[in-house]
Amino acid sequence: VQYHELRVSASMLQIGSMIIDDEDVVIRTKDSKKLAQKLQRSRGTLRPVGVPSATGFTALYFRSEHSDEFASKAEEMHSYLVESSCL
Repeated sequence: VQYHELRVSASMLQIGSMIIDDEDVVIRTKDSKKLAQKLQRSRGTLRPVGVPSATGFTALYFRSEHSDEFASKAEEMHSYLVESSCL
């Protein structure tokens, strides 16, 4: 259920993909400002990499300061993108 909730929230944020790369989550999105707002409470680092693609996607690397508090990166992203929407 959490996986599907995360997919729905990602779609609403125009996220095309999320990939775990060591300590980072690499996120491709068309709306980096909205994503940055959602990840504000994480107190993590969100940094763009490269230039936007021809289709409008920007790659952003997210590294959380609190990832050790979660069982997985997926659970952490669920917390920031789904649960924060319910507040």
